[in-house]
Amino acid sequence: MKKIIIIFSILTLVSCDLPNSPGPMPTDIEKTKFEPGLNIFGILRVDGKNYGTSFIRVERAYLLNEIVQENAVFVPTIDSAHVQIIHDGKDTIQFLFKYDGTYDNVNYIPKSGQPYSIVIDNTEFPVLRGSTIIPKTPIVNTVIRNSEELSVVVIPDSTIHLFEIYPIYGTGVIHAKRFTNDANKHVELTVPNRDEKLGPLNRIEVFSYDKNMSDYLQATITIKPQSYNEMVKTVEGGYGVFGSVVRSVVYLR
Repeated sequence: MKKIIIIFSILTLVSCDLPNSPGPMPTDIEKTKFEPGLNIFGILRVDGKNYGTSFIRVERAYLLNEIVQENAVFVPTIDSAHVQIIHDGKDTIQFLFKYDGTYDNVNYIPKSGQPYSIVIDNTEFPVLRGSTIIPKTPIVNTVIRNSEELSVVVIPDSTIHLFEIYPIYGTGVIHAKRFTNDANKHVELTVPNRDEKLGPLNRIEVFSYDKNMSDYLQATITIKPQSYNEMVKTVEGGYGVFGSVVRSVVYLR
């Protein structure tokens, strides 16, 4: 069930405006040999803010039966890791421990369209490595169809593998939809200008994901009782995902 928790975390941490959904239930149970190692959820974010919002969460892989052991304190998080983000194989940025296995750097803002890699070192486990290319910002246009409807047109770049369109009405989200990139073809989503309960449509948010996050978000969920071992793994020397997302906003009012 840990995979479900992490998918839920993606939605709540990417934006406070996103809906809260734990995602699909597991469909398979797979037996595997337990191999100790680091397990991460790391995401580089380009969201238009003037401070860094990227973060890396570091845990150790663990046996599922550790969670239910009586009289045992279950703490899978790693608070003493050395986390480095490397831009284009040259510039190295340190992500420092913040709390509960989470590392960040509010002074660092990554750039869209650029390659990044991650290296995490902890003396107890093998070195974990991963890489991502942050998607380029898509072209987002709005077209007023009539007094009641508006169309959102998104033209994705080839660096975008998955994107989500979120119409924001007041403080709520409805009519959200996810799309895969089909040969960079434009996508059009028509939504009402107003919702009876939430009020007028005030902005459109588009979240564009790299291949790693696309694979992770669309993966079939599998429970592996002997260990926490992702069905989709985008890192080497450990478990988990290291990916990126770009947030685009069009204000309408």
